[in-house]
Amino acid sequence: MLTSYFPDLCRRLLDARRAWKVQERNAIRRTVEALAMAMKGASVRYIYRAAGVKQMFLFTNFPVLYKQIASNYLAYRDALRQQRRAGLCIDVR
Repeated sequence: MLTSYFPDLCRRLLDARRAWKVQERNAIRRTVEALAMAMKGASVRYIYRAAGVKQMFLFTNFPVLYKQIASNYLAYRDALRQQRRAGLCIDVR
């Protein structure tokens, strides 16, 4: 109905809505990036919960960032394992 009676107004409303969505998505991306930098070695679960978004939202909208957070977590976890193993080897000897 609106598009037939007020096409210009409807187009402006849709453009404003699209611009708002882009702004919100960029704000969420910046928040997640800041949390990932602040919480070095944190899992994806902790970061998306701290950002207040769902895991699938993060995965579908920012797949590169999601994979980067996951790989950082795996590297951190592997480093901790290596440290524990080294400590156990020293204790056993």
